[in-house]
Amino acid sequence: MRRSNLCRGRMGGMFLCMVLWAALSGTGCGSGDGSRFAEQLDYYTLGSNSMMLTTYGASSPSDSYTSSFRCPSVSGLSRDANVSVMHVRANMHQPMFMLTSSQGIRSDTASSVGVSVGELPMGMLDIYKRCQSTSSEQYVTACPPSYTLVEQCDEESAENTCEKIWEGTHKLVVSASVLDMDVCYSEAVDRSLYSSAVPDIAYACDSFSEMTVPATYRGSSPVSGCCGEDAQGPTLDFCIKPCGCRNLTVQVVPKEETIQDLSEFRERGEETSGKVDSTLRFAVLSNVEGNQAVFRNMLEDIQKHDVAFVVSLGNLTSDGSDSAFRTMRRIVDEVLGTMDGAACEHTEDAQYCCSSSERQYPYFCNAWKSRIPFIAGLGEREGGGDGKNAYRELFGVSNMMMVIGKVQLMMIDTADASITSAARKWISSIFERREAETCQIPAPTSASSWPSLAKCQAHGSEITCHECIGLEASCIVPEASQSDASLGPQNCICVPETATYCKHGLWCSVADGTEAPCICTRDQDCGTGGTCMDGVCQPPMRFVFSYSPLFDEHGLRNNAFMSRENAVALLSQFAYAGTTAIFSGRVLDYSHFKMAGIDFYLTGGGGASMSSFASHGHHWLLVEIPDAYTAPEHYSVKVMDI
Repeated sequence: MRRSNLCRGRMGGMFLCMVLWAALSGTGCGSGDGSRFAEQLDYYTLGSNSMMLTTYGASSPSDSYTSSFRCPSVSGLSRDANVSVMHVRANMHQPMFMLTSSQGIRSDTASSVGVSVGELPMGMLDIYKRCQSTSSEQYVTACPPSYTLVEQCDEESAENTCEKIWEGTHKLVVSASVLDMDVCYSEAVDRSLYSSAVPDIAYACDSFSEMTVPATYRGSSPVSGCCGEDAQGPTLDFCIKPCGCRNLTVQVVPKEETIQDLSEFRERGEETSGKVDSTLRFAVLSNVEGNQAVFRNMLEDIQKHDVAFVVSLGNLTSDGSDSAFRTMRRIVDEVLGTMDGAACEHTEDAQYCCSSSERQYPYFCNAWKSRIPFIAGLGEREGGGDGKNAYRELFGVSNMMMVIGKVQLMMIDTADASITSAARKWISSIFERREAETCQIPAPTSASSWPSLAKCQAHGSEITCHECIGLEASCIVPEASQSDASLGPQNCICVPETATYCKHGLWCSVADGTEAPCICTRDQDCGTGGTCMDGVCQPPMRFVFSYSPLFDEHGLRNNAFMSRENAVALLSQFAYAGTTAIFSGRVLDYSHFKMAGIDFYLTGGGGASMSSFASHGHHWLLVEIPDAYTAPEHYSVKVMDI
């Protein structure tokens, strides 16, 4: 529901609106964002009584193209058809998936969960061709361990062989974290090996550092063209299995060796393919309001700056209609899309076709090499338009979170100049901080350190921690140097049950029985995007995108949140989480100010008529974050209005 004209008034109308807001117990005067937030949950979650799969940087399109799913054979999981599957379109080049199970400490009876991801750029991940394989699973991201790698597949190639087609810049990985529950560390529940999954996948539940996830490119043998029934292009399929007492995080991340500072390469005019720029660049704009000419010119300018993605904060269209959203999407695809092949033809149904012999990736029916991701929030003109379905089909959702390296990016829906309590809880869950913990583990009497369960079972496969150390025992997460995911459920350290041990994968470094702070030993201990530095977890660098500013620099409430109380509460959340910057639109001008240690950037020059008092004309913002994949620093971030 859009805000009424009464709420759009200045002082008198605003006073009445605030009274109404208070009467509605915290929902904005126009509470459309509440219904939008609830509706959007289905676009990035897949849940059941036993598990929840949440996707970040991707959303479910309205036209999922298959109702059944069969786990790829490379996954090593059960081949039963019709497993639960989440079909998603990547809104960012590095989507992330989090799987949480509420079942027992070992969920070997739980069914697998399938994920089918479309619109990842070609060549991003490794491509292997399995010789003598069925066409439906011929191309994979990794050669199975039992296969032999050959230089080239031919008619004489053995069945269990594969050829490396392409060396990608990224990899698909999974890591596990233990839930903060005593039973998850206890020997009271059986820690036997999985009964329905092979070790390669079962070990994911006990991989507290990254391990590779095998995936299949959905597609057929090389084809002569790229239109027709295969026009949707390659899609990545993989399966993961819920793990009791574990959260699993699956991510597309750059390979460490591909991350480089590319500025010097570009200055010398050298090729940068096969490399990932260590400096993350993105563009921010707002209030295009359907001005196609300015928008097209702006995107063409943005494309020259090697940005990783573009964010429109809101009011991309003038009325939020179906046709308006489709028109703007078409411009985005035409300008920000890179064709795989020189002689590609744009057909009336928006497919791009070219001969496979003229393309870099002739193995797949997909002429797009890459599309710079375009993230679109909703503005005040769009919350109540008839283009809701078109918006979600073409752009995703207006509340989302993405992680790129060590940078966390959050889009929050403030089209109604307010935010609901449900959305605030969601923000709190994203910004959750792990407080400092202390631990105390008694020193062993006959050894330098407590043994791993794997070491204990080397003396007998049925030996428990209790039998091994001669005490009632717990089995805790090992620190990084002792961790070995291939051990499966034996990948834990036996300690006395009386010990006060660390949670979340943190480690107790003392061995003399004294009390000590829990420390991290790997980045995965610090949550998604977090960094372990000298044993202390550092949160990711955080940026927030919001159409309506929390506060208007000039003090006019019609260009900011309707409720100061609501705005202050959010500001407190953002400040506590260490947010670096908040980007907002709505104001038809540009300004920059600082509040609570956070940089605020107000930008509304995307194409709409500027305010009479505006100091800037049409513009967009270029944001640069050096060392985004390793250790970004707040002082090094640059924001330039262009």
